[in-house]
Amino acid sequence: MSRAVALGLAVTFVATSATAGSYEPALATPAVIAPAKAAVDTSWAGFYGGVSANMMSGEFDTDAPVTGGLPEMDDSTAAGLFVGYNWQINNIVFGGELDYMALDAGFDAFAPGVKQDAVLELRGRLGYSFGNILAYGFVGYAQSEISGPSQTGSVSLDEDGMAYGLGADMLIRDNFLVGLEWSRRELTYDVIGSSYEAGPDVDSISLRLGYKF
Repeated sequence: MSRAVALGLAVTFVATSATAGSYEPALATPAVIAPAKAAVDTSWAGFYGGVSANMMSGEFDTDAPVTGGLPEMDDSTAAGLFVGYNWQINNIVFGGELDYMALDAGFDAFAPGVKQDAVLELRGRLGYSFGNILAYGFVGYAQSEISGPSQTGSVSLDEDGMAYGLGADMLIRDNFLVGLEWSRRELTYDVIGSSYEAGPDVDSISLRLGYKF
């Protein structure tokens, strides 16, 4: 082997060794995982409760023969409370609710001081869940009273009847809910000394704020 060939091989060996020694494998950049956003719980099952602000109106109805117009209830507002429990099967939601409205409204044709008093209702509800929105209807039983002073002492008329309505609730973060509802109560009492019944149909539009436990 000639001196030139040997020198060429030596240079090639040194260059190859230097290149191999300087090689370092590239390190993979770790993936950055963004924290997941807190999801709204869309289950409606369980206990719930809250408060309501209610716009109230109403007018009298009777099965007795009358001439002329019937009394109307003064438009008013009422604070309310509600508590209930839901069961859920797929998108179907059903349950029961107890509802109270602190109504105190007069009538245009009655003596001053005669009022439609607070209303207590027991409702059965049936609805359909669209995720965090629940559309529902209800029917139930309502109790109330008309009371106040009269020329002969005082008035105290116990009323009861059917309640029904439609509404929608929306679940927001941390299990709070907000809802809008329309409802009616067909309240009656026995007219003294007759077989007839009379009483107001009491309507309400309600803004409801609550919490699902």
